[in-house]
Amino acid sequence: MRSSLSVRVFWIVIALFSLLAAPACREIEETENPVSRPLTDLGATSDPALTNTSLVLSRVQFDDIPVPPGFFFRNQRNESFAYEDGEARVGRFVYWGRKPREEVVALYLEKMPKDPYNWSLASGGDGAEKPLIFKKPGQTCKIRLLKERHRPQGGLLLTISVEGSRPHDHEEP
Repeated sequence: MRSSLSVRVFWIVIALFSLLAAPACREIEETENPVSRPLTDLGATSDPALTNTSLVLSRVQFDDIPVPPGFFFRNQRNESFAYEDGEARVGRFVYWGRKPREEVVALYLEKMPKDPYNWSLASGGDGAEKPLIFKKPGQTCKIRLLKERHRPQGGLLLTISVEGSRPHDHEEP
């Protein structure tokens, strides 16, 4: 009788351990092996019509910097972040996509100086060895494009870094 009770307790403990360990294993797999995850699972995309868009991450992306169509927002290991406090803001946003580097550079050279973005080109480059640098009063935006090394399909990692503070919109007497 006692042996039968010990066996039951043993199997109950094993079952409980399995229930608790399974989610932890899945989380480790997802964080340690991001390459195996589908693209739509990486976060928000430049297309808000997609169902896997993260509303929280979409809200923190700065609205005065365009994202090329087809690039997916990426936030593995908190590599993307944003902070705004009144006029001060700083952020780094990482995206992944499959467009040619030259096409993405041309898009930024064309769109950044125009409405609604209104950035001025401070330093041109290819986006890889030398980043594109744009400026606004009190702010700097650096755009870098690197080949993705961790995906078998290749692609580009687009990193947008912003720092500085916005000027006052009103004058004090």
